[in-house]
Amino acid sequence: MLENGAPIEETTGVRAWANDRRDPLDLDVGSPVRLRWLAEIDGESLVRICDVARSTVVYECVVRRGEREHAVPPNLLQPSCRYRWHVLSAPTAHGVIGTGPGRVWKNSAPIWLPTPAPVGWQDYDVTVVICRAPRLPNGRKPAAGSRLDVHFRAPDQRNGYVWTVDPDVGELIASRRSEGREILLGSARWTPGGDASTRVDVAARGDQIVTRIDGVIVHRITDATWTEGRAGLGAPGHSRPRVSHFAVVDASGRLLAGGDDRAVVNSGERDAAGVLQVAQSSLGLTPPGGEWAFLRHAFEVPSETPVAWATLFITGSSAEPARQFVYRASLNGFELGTGPVRSIGAEARYDGFDATAHLRPGGNVVGVHAWTTADQRVQAELVIGFTDGSVDVVGTSSSWRALDGFRALTTLGSIGTGHYAAPREHLVGSAYPWGFDVDEKVGADWPAALERPAFAALEPNPAEKVTVTRTAPRVVRRTAADTVLLDFGFTQVGGLEVMSMPMAVDITIRYGEMLTSDGRVRHRMSTGNHFADRWESAPASAAVSTWGLRVFRYVEIEGLPEEFPLEVFRARGHVYPLGERTMLETDDAVLADILALCETTMEQNNGNLLVDSWSREREPYEADAYLQSRSNGALSADHQLASYSLDYLLERRTWPTEWPFYLVMYAWELYLRSGDADGLRRRREALCALLPEALLDATTGLVTKDHGNDGSFGRLNDDIVDWPESERDGYRFGPVNTVVNALACGAFSAMSRIDAALGLPSADRHARTAARMKEAINRLLWNDRTGAYRDGIDASGLPVDHCAAHATAFSAAMGVVPQDRAERAGRYLAERGMAVSVYAAPFLLSGLIRLGRAEAAYGLLVGDGLRSWNEMLRVGSGATMEAWSESLKPNVSCAHPWAASPLFLVVEAFAGIRPLEPGYRTFEVAPSLPNRIGRLSVSLPTSSGRISLELRRNDREISAEIEVPPATSARLRLGGDECELGPGRHHRQITVAIAPRTRSPRSDATA
Repeated sequence: MLENGAPIEETTGVRAWANDRRDPLDLDVGSPVRLRWLAEIDGESLVRICDVARSTVVYECVVRRGEREHAVPPNLLQPSCRYRWHVLSAPTAHGVIGTGPGRVWKNSAPIWLPTPAPVGWQDYDVTVVICRAPRLPNGRKPAAGSRLDVHFRAPDQRNGYVWTVDPDVGELIASRRSEGREILLGSARWTPGGDASTRVDVAARGDQIVTRIDGVIVHRITDATWTEGRAGLGAPGHSRPRVSHFAVVDASGRLLAGGDDRAVVNSGERDAAGVLQVAQSSLGLTPPGGEWAFLRHAFEVPSETPVAWATLFITGSSAEPARQFVYRASLNGFELGTGPVRSIGAEARYDGFDATAHLRPGGNVVGVHAWTTADQRVQAELVIGFTDGSVDVVGTSSSWRALDGFRALTTLGSIGTGHYAAPREHLVGSAYPWGFDVDEKVGADWPAALERPAFAALEPNPAEKVTVTRTAPRVVRRTAADTVLLDFGFTQVGGLEVMSMPMAVDITIRYGEMLTSDGRVRHRMSTGNHFADRWESAPASAAVSTWGLRVFRYVEIEGLPEEFPLEVFRARGHVYPLGERTMLETDDAVLADILALCETTMEQNNGNLLVDSWSREREPYEADAYLQSRSNGALSADHQLASYSLDYLLERRTWPTEWPFYLVMYAWELYLRSGDADGLRRRREALCALLPEALLDATTGLVTKDHGNDGSFGRLNDDIVDWPESERDGYRFGPVNTVVNALACGAFSAMSRIDAALGLPSADRHARTAARMKEAINRLLWNDRTGAYRDGIDASGLPVDHCAAHATAFSAAMGVVPQDRAERAGRYLAERGMAVSVYAAPFLLSGLIRLGRAEAAYGLLVGDGLRSWNEMLRVGSGATMEAWSESLKPNVSCAHPWAASPLFLVVEAFAGIRPLEPGYRTFEVAPSLPNRIGRLSVSLPTSSGRISLELRRNDREISAEIEVPPATSARLRLGGDECELGPGRHHRQITVAIAPRTRSPRSDATA
């Protein structure tokens, strides 16, 4: 029975976007502005853009019935302005547009701290003992390696001598750094011995510099450019060296630095044995100074003319060492935002923050609190628009005041791992400049800021701005007289905050994702992070908070007096605003709990870039970002975070062979969800370059490699299949790898669709390549005896006599399995169970559903074994985990958003809602409702409006209630029947022969 045509009541509120963002303030005037709305237009209407201050019309264009978007031509709007736009006949189609200052800012200059006072270190020796990287089992040198930068006679982070030592290959590169530019001075080589460590001694006397390796002179040079300065350590590129000893001794034998854990603290963190893990791309000088910067400027706002609007445009550099924001910007004590997002290339990314409500007539103060060890620059323009149309700009320059914050926030070490270094914070209240961003007098006598070189290019961050949330703990428990445990119930990315400190304290704060067996916070996490800070003597009534990012569910505070009120603590979360959200409901409480875990994970752990995790690595990976973008797509209609992350990865590929293939599929699915053809066209060449055409064997048509096919990892074009190694189901690697080829087939298929959408003739060629690969996989890699796919072909050209679950799972997920093999392949996977990792699980489950095994897939999704999402809940994880269990991956992180795949599995696979045309203009509803679910409700926001689906089943029938948004159509496939549905409400009901429902444990509850 089918009922058509019942109209949908239009949802109240604004339904309009500019460049897929609500009221963006930093659009690039040199690019088109894409206006989009959901309201229907009767006949003709006008899109009108007006200046905010005086309501002057600056642009009009006719739009016609059925149109729901309009592209405003580039260079029509003025930079650093604010506008209102609306569609005249559509009350809900309106918004605000703000434009950024452009690629070159004319009213400001980058600034940082003034040149630090000389430390007086002239002639001295630097001694470093580097732990050699152990060889891999196959004899290969680890990809990260032990290369170390030894800095000496460094006036600051941008100047001095840098000796890069590689103990694994026996090489020294000697360079001189001047204003960040390195000049090669010489090199030396030696034959590494068999010792586990290498000693490096650099002696600087006048203009003579002598370097010894294990006591042997390998290099001499005469250079008098730098005669005094600090010393320190860093790591070039992706190197992650370990240092067991560091000392700086002057010519008289006096120890200047080293011998304790306070030396080179900005380079990394020491383990329990005192070995320093130097983080990649780090730089730590001793004595410290110049990393923490307080920047501020007092200015007047005239009271005669009211302010119409104000935007703070701001950027900073570099976000690379800590892989987090560089600055926190505030106006009159109100925090406006943090940033920037990490750049894709050589550009600096800026953000625009609304400052209108926080300006006041008369005196104002803008403040910036920043930290970084590399390319230290902050540039800002506060643009103020008045109601008479006039504009004032407050820009960074030498008129700003600057304070070195090393006394107010000393660094205890690094919270990071070998992948990055970010400070463990020791706040010293007696030295902190309280009120520097509020009180015009605080900081008035600071030194003038130093203007730094201009940024080569400035570009806006095209995504939404991370916002700060504050969460009260769900559980507060005193574990000792002076110690309190806070449980916030779910994982946060941020820190701790007290809005008003009731008394002076000296406390140690420890953060962690999990608890130890005796109920303490595990602040030295299994990931290698060390999340521990100290707040000392913060005055009463001051607002105190962690500056940087920690990842935690639990906080332990030691040193609190018994009279201290515990209700003042809040978790300070840094949350990406996803906007309008999907609503998921089910009568299966087991599924509801899993979905709640996944939804909270995405809410709290996205950040401003789709990284694998904000704890261990803080780095995007292609496969991780692909999965995370799909989960975000199942939860909201935000596309800009996924779009920027895709562009980032197109320029910064990672090492596994098959990872780039995901970007082609990622781009196609992003296009289907967003409808952004311009973005697809812009990326087309870069996507096509990712296809492994050079690796295709002319005879078989399959990807065939003579390198990176032994199951090792870390180097460019090493096959990965799955991770950790224990989750590979015994996969046997060879020159032809079934998983790699299945994913390559998926990438060629996606590229064919991309080119077809862009009207390019190469679509047919890519389709033929995919078809040939599919035929070859089925001809050469199918094992008819087991009813599964083999792992690959070995070096002798023979099929590998092993069928790991991955070979069949990825083949099924990529659509390689033909219909006549679906039953046997599905049976094989169902019988194997969850034989894969969290990463590979969505491919296994979606593959099972494609093979007609929805019941088996659902059983694994809600299973309660060791390899299950229920195991994550059982161990108390506040977000989805990197692995099923710590027993399977001892260094597991408990905050990996890409592991929240049940969200898109439920929406796309079990509910069956998938876009068929860009922007969901046409979409499919093809449910695979498991027997154990009696009710499943999905309300999904999309670029074309909200799609709602409610599925109900009893022992004899399944019913579907569907709401199709205006100007869209749906293709419903239910129980073998198929029909087209237009806008409105629809009801569909079928009678099926099914077994009585089997209920999951706790299935009497509703999400």
